[in-house]
Amino acid sequence: MLLTTLFLLITLPFWLVGMSVISVIQLFFSAPVLFCQRRLGRYGKPFLIYKFATLDDTGEPISAWHNWLRKTHLDELPQWINMMKGDMVLVGPRPLPERYFERMSARVKQRFEVKPGLTGLAQVHEHDEITWEERFAYDVLYVYRKKLMVDVIIAGKTVVRIVKELGNNEPKKQITEYMRE
Repeated sequence: MLLTTLFLLITLPFWLVGMSVISVIQLFFSAPVLFCQRRLGRYGKPFLIYKFATLDDTGEPISAWHNWLRKTHLDELPQWINMMKGDMVLVGPRPLPERYFERMSARVKQRFEVKPGLTGLAQVHEHDEITWEERFAYDVLYVYRKKLMVDVIIAGKTVVRIVKELGNNEPKKQITEYMRE
């Protein structure tokens, strides 16, 4: 909780960026500003997650601007609302849509013993390149190694990863859906 509060205070300027993003979307695009979806939180309890809407109905970025929002992870800014509401924290397993819960093994469901996070252990380990099983293994490992210092290291590695991604001119890869129906 202390780390989350400190992070929110330090990143207050990003709230201004968020308001600017909303303004640009409303001025230049006919797309919705926010994307809301039910996700699973601690103990598998559902909550509504917020993101800036960046994808069209086919899963493609609406525009180059929206792709840039995804690449910079600025589309995640509205999740600070989830953090202030207590649904999420800065570091923890990323929240998944609730439709996946019944398909998970008991081992994978251990990820719900902690609150979901804006970033997590899987996100700093080449998360676009690893399998879902590897992601879940990192999530469960995080549950058992959760400490303030681990959170600080993950948060720092997340910043480094985002900066590296900004130097890459390729469009952000789409993550294939887990357990396609």
